[in-house]
Amino acid sequence: MIRYTLNGEKRTCKTQWHEVTLGEYLQVLLAESDTEAVSVLTGLSTGELQQAGEQVTTLLEAAQMLLASEPSGHKPAWLMLDLGQDNVGKLELCRHYLREHAVQSEQAYPYLYAVYAWPEQYNRLLAISGAGFPAPLVEKAKALPVTETVGALAHILSENERLIERYKPILAKEPTEEQLMAGIGKFEKYGFLPTLLNKAGHVPADQEAVLDTPAYAFYQALCIDTERGEYEEKYHKILSEKQ
Repeated sequence: MIRYTLNGEKRTCKTQWHEVTLGEYLQVLLAESDTEAVSVLTGLSTGELQQAGEQVTTLLEAAQMLLASEPSGHKPAWLMLDLGQDNVGKLELCRHYLREHAVQSEQAYPYLYAVYAWPEQYNRLLAISGAGFPAPLVEKAKALPVTETVGALAHILSENERLIERYKPILAKEPTEEQLMAGIGKFEKYGFLPTLLNKAGHVPADQEAVLDTPAYAFYQALCIDTERGEYEEKYHKILSEKQ
């Protein structure tokens, strides 16, 4: 870190990734130009970066050197190696925030971290029901050094992709033409909630029990239900054709 004074104001320039918070890293990732990214790290406005001078040049070079690398970190011990063994509620919350921020998926990172890091500090049922996620937890995640979060985030994203691929027939299933004509799209805004209500009814205690189910067990049961439904539909069609 470089501490400097410009126009009578004390500032800092981040020169190592452990000095950069997750929130600042997201600003760097989402910056529309290299100048904006450098501005985040140096504490200089885009206008100040245009000023000539040895001090600005030194800060600019330091920031550009950092941007030429990537932050690294390890999976924390508190995060399961196989997230399929963790509860389906956490995984579905992560899928929800990735869908919500599909255009700029990086904006979902603080939510993903908070979902797994502090499960006792939020209500899964309220979050899945659309009541929102506690803003203080999102800000808490953003305030952490990016080097403390990047390992966990990489693991969560990797596991999410692996489980979606494993259960693609149900997690990435495209609606049929008949379902589209009937208006199945109106349920998309509810995310996982319709599935939860279908499995647990409207009793909160039962809904919590479903959310506590290991992801593997829940999705396997959903696969069985889906295949049973397809079988019964075909079976009844065969019977009707014989009549």
